[in-house]
Amino acid sequence: MQMWFSQYHTVNVKLDVRIQEQLFSGQSDYQKIDVFKSYEFGKMVALDGEIVFSDTDEFIYDEMVTHVPMAVHPNAKRILIIGGGDGGVAKELIKYPSVEHIDVVETDKMFVDVCRRFFPEVACGLEDDRIPCFMMMVCDSYAESMMNMI
Repeated sequence: MQMWFSQYHTVNVKLDVRIQEQLFSGQSDYQKIDVFKSYEFGKMVALDGEIVFSDTDEFIYDEMVTHVPMAVHPNAKRILIIGGGDGGVAKELIKYPSVEHIDVVETDKMFVDVCRRFFPEVACGLEDDRIPCFMMMVCDSYAESMMNMI
């Protein structure tokens, strides 16, 4: 029997990926997290049915979102990553010797743990000494988050 993962984009468009096996499925307080091993893309993670990244493509986002800003501001010392629980952006940032400190804000601890378990080659960026800890933060609205900062 074949197993397929389907991601629906519109009523007329969907992406189907043939799956070798499902490695993990869990429901956090915030989202459904699935990890699959696919024939075409290697391991891939999906949040609420949407593919986030796979072994073969995670570098595209992580490198672009890191190296372009670092080219504009090459001596950045303190960096804030919002939503970087997979560790990919941190993995790229720690390549820069000028970076002294990185704060990572992530709402979903389960997502961080799943990435550490199934994507250690990406999550390794979170283990650097320049990342002292994670800030787990959930705010219902922008206004609420701003009020809590005052």
